[in-house]
Amino acid sequence: GNLVPKRESGIYYRSMVKQAYTFSSFLTSIGVANWLNTGTALGAIRDKKVVTQDFDFDLGVWHKDVKKIHDLPNNIKAKFKIFFWHLDSSKNWYTEKKVAVDNGGLPIDIAEYVEQGDLAFPVSDPRLICKKKIFEDLKKIKFYGFNFYVPRDSIEYLRAIYGPKWQKPIPRREYVEEFHIGDFWYSHCNL
Repeated sequence: GNLVPKRESGIYYRSMVKQAYTFSSFLTSIGVANWLNTGTALGAIRDKKVVTQDFDFDLGVWHKDVKKIHDLPNNIKAKFKIFFWHLDSSKNWYTEKKVAVDNGGLPIDIAEYVEQGDLAFPVSDPRLICKKKIFEDLKKIKFYGFNFYVPRDSIEYLRAIYGPKWQKPIPRREYVEEFHIGDFWYSHCNL
């Protein structure tokens, strides 16, 4: 379906980020490294807030750790509202179940990163390729008052994903046209 960004208040976003922090902290406690990813990392680093009209909260994890999430007891899955879904296999080479968390109006999308030599990319979109070392060396930042991990060289990461002008918000359509990410990423909101 169509993803429609919400126009919400700062209090709403802080509440959603707090829930994401609780989940992120839980992942860390069970040995699953995780970090702010894509649009959420962009907002946290560039804007110090959720990107206006964003429709999800992005966390990255290593693909090899996803089994730990799949193997959680059902009561833990229910507590965090973890669910699993399939990507459209006709458009993606990844056929396993993706992990997500129902986090109210700002669901948590878990991007599973695969290592290939000295590179890493999310299994759901290999076009978002980066140097593996970016995700191996993480640092903590405050985001709405909560500690989250981000790549230590966040600038290199954001340049790799959003190009050299990552510091200037641009319409999502312009981003798609420039980086050829695909129709899925198009909406009327800005990055």
